[in-house]
Amino acid sequence: MAMPEGALVWDRLRKLALRRLNRMMRLEPRVLRGDDPDAIHDFRVASRRLQSALDFLMRSPQAAEIRKARRKIKRCRRACSEVRNCDVFIQRIEKLLARSRGPHRETWEAVLDYVRERRRKAHAKASKKLGKLNFAQVYTQLRTHLECITLPASAEPSSGPPQGLQQRESQLQKLISKRLRQTRANFEACIANARGLSDVQAVHRARIATKKLRYLVEILDDLGVQNSRPALTWLRELQQQLGDWHDVEVAEQILEEMVAQPEFLRERLNLAMQVMRLIAQNRKAKSRLLARSREWILAGAGDEAFRLWVPSPGCAEKVKPSAAPCRD
Repeated sequence: MAMPEGALVWDRLRKLALRRLNRMMRLEPRVLRGDDPDAIHDFRVASRRLQSALDFLMRSPQAAEIRKARRKIKRCRRACSEVRNCDVFIQRIEKLLARSRGPHRETWEAVLDYVRERRRKAHAKASKKLGKLNFAQVYTQLRTHLECITLPASAEPSSGPPQGLQQRESQLQKLISKRLRQTRANFEACIANARGLSDVQAVHRARIATKKLRYLVEILDDLGVQNSRPALTWLRELQQQLGDWHDVEVAEQILEEMVAQPEFLRERLNLAMQVMRLIAQNRKAKSRLLARSREWILAGAGDEAFRLWVPSPGCAEKVKPSAAPCRD
């Protein structure tokens, strides 16, 4: 007997969440070792993707347990945030030093030593937090729930007489369409604010909204939703634009905290003055990146195709899955 559409979507979401959970578990030992920047980045991305899948499965009878696990997964990601920021800045400094023989080289070398030490302390703190969160226990409990989770009764097909397409649409498919519209509405509001304001927080909110929408669209692509790939490609490009700006913003914050130390100013005043010059240069670069991001957003490359693709109210048939298997 053919599996009902609602049950098919539910089963694919469940298996997708299991694979993403397993990926986080495989990455955790490498994160705790602390010597692999890519592992920390991948661990954080995996947590976001897992959260996106769990958002739909929280309608199950095991909703309370899944919601609790979701909160801990978010805290695991945040525990590694400072380490990731340092890793990005270290990579940037190393590239600068590899091609630079100019007057700022010694200053950048001193900054690199500072950021590496900051990263060491941040990783020690993150490891302690991860130990308290006990991700292995979270993994075991959540995996048990995901393996036995069942389709909510409200999402099962009706046993009554055949109905039209919209009437036969499962509750789960309606939920996915509703979540997509809500997430996109929030994304559009944040992007609109980022277009016209100089407030860096507005740009940061736009970046977070872009991530959330991207990971949601990734799920729809995994489910085989037609024409989701162009929208996903556009969101990735936008996230890259905003991410470049964010990396420079974080670098400036680290430099400012470096020179703000009383002991540093008292003992290494000349170096502090050089770092202040780097901050001024960094702000110019940040302004250029911010202007480029806004120009890219205003150009709306791919935005029209995205608007046409997103289901409007009552069009959840676009969430019908294909026969293609889910991908990691």
